[in-house]
Amino acid sequence: MSNENCTIRHHRQDIAGVEIYWGEAGDPQAPAIVLLSRHLSGAHAYNGLIERLAGSWRVVAPDYPGYGFSATPPMRRGPSTGWPRSPTAS
Repeated sequence: MSNENCTIRHHRQDIAGVEIYWGEAGDPQAPAIVLLSRHLSGAHAYNGLIERLAGSWRVVAPDYPGYGFSATPPMRRGPSTGWPRSPTAS
């Protein structure tokens, strides 16, 4: 079912020191579907799909760290290699 008049709710949350953005639409009580991009693009790439799915689903579309409206994590060096590592790695 199409829902051309759906409203995308915008959220930001600090996760492990990096502000992550996600858009959400549809009934918060409906079954959820999470749209993850395999091309490391922003959630905005799904706007048309979000509108179509929001009539039946709670649709969540996050931006990956460093893409879209999510913050870019700081680079950290690994303990022995000197290579950058994940900001959440211990």
